[in-house]
Amino acid sequence: MNAPLRAAIVAVGSEMLGPTRVDTNSLKVTAVLESFAIPLVRKSIVGDLLPDLVAEIRQATELADLVVTTGGLGPTEDDLTRDALAEAFGLEFELDETIVAKLEARFAARGWAMPEVNRRQAQVFRGQTVLQNDRGTAPGFHIESAGKHVWVFPGVPHELEWMLETYFVPWLRELKGGLARYRRVLKIAGLTESGVEEKLAPYYAAHPGELLTILATAGTIELHLTAEGNESEATARLAERERELLTLFGERVYGFDTDTLDVTLDLERLGSITSIPLLEIRR
Repeated sequence: MNAPLRAAIVAVGSEMLGPTRVDTNSLKVTAVLESFAIPLVRKSIVGDLLPDLVAEIRQATELADLVVTTGGLGPTEDDLTRDALAEAFGLEFELDETIVAKLEARFAARGWAMPEVNRRQAQVFRGQTVLQNDRGTAPGFHIESAGKHVWVFPGVPHELEWMLETYFVPWLRELKGGLARYRRVLKIAGLTESGVEEKLAPYYAAHPGELLTILATAGTIELHLTAEGNESEATARLAERERELLTLFGERVYGFDTDTLDVTLDLERLGSITSIPLLEIRR
């Protein structure tokens, strides 16, 4: 797979379509993708309806070469990710008795008999890679179909994190041959977003087409720099760009990356909020 990869994430679960649950798993997957310089072109949440799941998986694989799904691998009737993948890719199931034995042992260790419904979690895809889950009961999968790679993970956060580190990260590391994406954030106070944009004119002129992201948050402006390549080359490029930006903004840059700014406002002295005195930078 020599062409640049594009990725998509499909988070499965009707609960995340309501007001009480947030899809945080996608952020974990996105962080891994970013560290390997793989652009994310689609991120979606799909409810527990088989036709919707099938349609979304097919759409994701049309747009991306690498698809990651999270959730929907449990033992109940509304856990439909396996069924949707089977329909989307024409896969067949087979029962993995070794998974059944591990499930039975896991329940027995707690003094329980395994419910029959858990046998659903031992249904695997014939001819595809099964990912053992040492943190839970649902195995994951690595499906290869028509040149596309689909990684299927459970939705329980600590299970997902372990499987990402155990299976997904090593695969990406080998695939990318040591290339990764690196980020540097410069934090600016005392300027508006439009004021920052104006001062960036010479930087834009010197680096046409290069990505520099401006984010406005409460009381501060962030400049996000990224560079791709091996670590030494990428960090050297970021350091060079950082020096240029420090020349442009000088003392307006109060910190980097995760630094935070503590401020106080003396409204009687200021009359209006025109500036914010810097008290402390927390690192």
